[in-house]
Amino acid sequence: MVWHLLESGLGNHAFNMAAGRGAAPGDARLGRPVLRFYGWIERAASFGYFQKYAEVERLLQLRPLVRRPTGGGIVPHDGDWTYSLAFPTSNEWYSLTATESYRRAHEWIRAAFARLDFVTELAPACRKVLAGQCFAGHEKFDVLWRGYKSPARPSAALAMAC
Repeated sequence: MVWHLLESGLGNHAFNMAAGRGAAPGDARLGRPVLRFYGWIERAASFGYFQKYAEVERLLQLRPLVRRPTGGGIVPHDGDWTYSLAFPTSNEWYSLTATESYRRAHEWIRAAFARLDFVTELAPACRKVLAGQCFAGHEKFDVLWRGYKSPARPSAALAMAC
């Protein structure tokens, strides 16, 4: 399978989410999956498409807040490296369930870390701690390092986004 690699570089909250929305239509025109890497130049928090702004605003004081074009919980950003995947409707991955595509993508990431001698594991089950807080717990098949989604501590946002 041939992929398109998009390295957006560093950006602020508005740029990062606008570029993310732009990657989804781009994959259809290219006819292949898009793997996008990007970073954050400011402290910010992104939240999932289906979350209510007023609820997110009450849950944390970190600003600015920005809505992702995808689902998931609240993700605090502070100089972190992020990735996203987008698949055209013609791709076999598009027909997978969300859980299966999530598992497959995270197996690839876990295997890439293993090649770098960085031992990680896939979460065997969901562990919810605080509603909507991405790094406070984890979802089934999240990539974990020492039991957490983040390399430092549960509240840090240094590794993978929801």
